[in-house]
Amino acid sequence: MKTAIEAEFEVTKADDTQIEVTFRPTESRYIFGRQEFSGEVSPVAKVRHGPPGDTDGYPKRQVHHLAFRLAEHEARKRWGVR
Repeated sequence: MKTAIEAEFEVTKADDTQIEVTFRPTESRYIFGRQEFSGEVSPVAKVRHGPPGDTDGYPKRQVHHLAFRLAEHEARKRWGVR
């Protein structure tokens, strides 16, 4: 089984309502929305996988977790949430 690392992720879009993180090895996009009342990033993501159709041997939970961590970091910078 492959192991994902943070350097393989990047924030590809961000605005006042959502943050999109791309996992470059599979071109999977994780789109995290902003929670209405707390203003924090939601841990639930819309996922759009690239050509392999999934995480291509990378653990799905690990990829989601790392994408969410990056989204949280971007939310702190962009939205000023903790």
